[in-house]
Amino acid sequence: MGSLKKKILIRILVFGLVCTGIDNISPAKTPAINFKIDRLEDTMLQEVAEGDFRIMVAGAPLDRLTGAEFTALREQELKLQNKKNRDAESERKLNALLIAMARIADEPTLIYLHELFESYPERRNDVAEAISWYAKENQRRDADWRILVRSLNIIEGDQAKTVMRALTRFRRRSNKAQWIRQAILVGLEQDLAGQQIADRLLTHWTGQEFKPESDSANSIMQQWQDWFASKYPD
Repeated sequence: MGSLKKKILIRILVFGLVCTGIDNISPAKTPAINFKIDRLEDTMLQEVAEGDFRIMVAGAPLDRLTGAEFTALREQELKLQNKKNRDAESERKLNALLIAMARIADEPTLIYLHELFESYPERRNDVAEAISWYAKENQRRDADWRILVRSLNIIEGDQAKTVMRALTRFRRRSNKAQWIRQAILVGLEQDLAGQQIADRLLTHWTGQEFKPESDSANSIMQQWQDWFASKYPD
């Protein structure tokens, strides 16, 4: 009987371990953003990978907007924007929709994004991020460069990283002290990865290069602060 009880206990233990393993298996992650676009047949906004927002038509990504599609997407954007008591999920959908539109933007879409930037100051960070995606995947335009530089006054976090990366891709450089100073201030608020992006942008603009003097995350930005104070004492 002792041997039988031992075998039963072992089987129970093994079964429990198997069940525990099954419980710990996470289901496949579904897209964080996934919703239908009104007035467009079989059209969705979908996050096909983390941070990768696409307008999908019949399961395939849309390559370029047409007039009818822009009208429907703009109406969808306005619907989300005018929603009463917008929650965090609605804000995320708005941000995702702007990015997806910008990535395949035509001229009317870009004009609309610029109008949003000028008319809704509270949305300038999202619009700047969207325009950064356009600059990354399409062409770099002077009008967009000016928007992105102005957004340095308000942009922060991961959106600031996106904007600074985009500005580094433009051939145009800023030689104005106010924008160089603002890029330094943005960099000071960033984590180490963000400070490295700010450093590359500042080097792109000024031609000045620094190397980290210590293990401190702020060492490179401190050098930029000291350089700025020396070059622009007023």
